[in-house]
Amino acid sequence: MSVKKVMFGISGITATSIGAWFLTSGERESNHYKTKMDSFRKTAQKVNELLSGQSAQLRDPEHSFWTWSYNDHRSKNWSEDENIKTMPEEARQSKEGMRDFCFKQAEDNMKDLEGNSDVINSLSSDSFESGKEFWGYCLDSTGS
Repeated sequence: MSVKKVMFGISGITATSIGAWFLTSGERESNHYKTKMDSFRKTAQKVNELLSGQSAQLRDPEHSFWTWSYNDHRSKNWSEDENIKTMPEEARQSKEGMRDFCFKQAEDNMKDLEGNSDVINSLSSDSFESGKEFWGYCLDSTGS
């Protein structure tokens, strides 16, 4: 077998391997995104059930609220109210970062919404106790 044929064979195998790797990498990324959105939707459903009767709700992770909210807060340089000042810097980097932060906080703190809690009582005044300020900027009370 000539060296030329061996080189073509190796380069063909390499190209096929790289193509397969990119294909499976794209599939994994797509599956990860879908799984994350499904999880966020379940969180939103649970939170909104706990908020029934309130004007605020946790929007679907792909709702335009997240783009609008991120752009609104960014245009005001993240300083328009005391609640937003508590948002971590990494959550301010993109609308996805803000959305992901909000859903993680909502999942971790869902018990805040049970019964006649301080958080439920704070929804109308937008004055949350320390550590619970995220509810003020993660929930949509605009009715959009």
